[in-house]
Amino acid sequence: MALPLAGIAALLGPIGNILNKIIPDPNERARIQSAITTEMMKADGEFYKAAGSVITAEATGESWMQRNWRPITMLVFVFIIANNYVLVPYVTWLTDIMYARGWITTPVSIPTLEIPQGLWGLLQIGIGGYIGSRGIEKVVGKIQTGGVPLMGGKSISKEDLEDDRRKLLEELRGA
Repeated sequence: MALPLAGIAALLGPIGNILNKIIPDPNERARIQSAITTEMMKADGEFYKAAGSVITAEATGESWMQRNWRPITMLVFVFIIANNYVLVPYVTWLTDIMYARGWITTPVSIPTLEIPQGLWGLLQIGIGGYIGSRGIEKVVGKIQTGGVPLMGGKSISKEDLEDDRRKLLEELRGA
């Protein structure tokens, strides 16, 4: 499974500490850290490409069930969540008021649906994975075409990033 960007960032700290002990030259250490980060992001991107190709193959499949089983599964999960955390609390609250005022003679008890083991993980993969992969796909595409979009319609080019890196290294050398 791919390592999310937060996981990559979490690994870079300990890797950086190891590199600090092994490689005294800050330029070489920065080059190696950059190469490690690049390779980890490439591997992550490859995972999402492969996952995307599986989803694309399913979405363009011949069978109706093959094309729609993921959306149906996600809709069932969404229904369970909506039932347990939206519908049941509001209906229970409303019927409690109706019972207290005497508008109904017996309190109403609405069952919640049991949340299957691992549902939250599947929702994270199903929804979060899609959103994350789309975001990564867009950023990688922008980087490959020469810039990273920023707020306000501006972008940072590869040259800008390299200049900033060079300036930071010069500052570190001077410190």
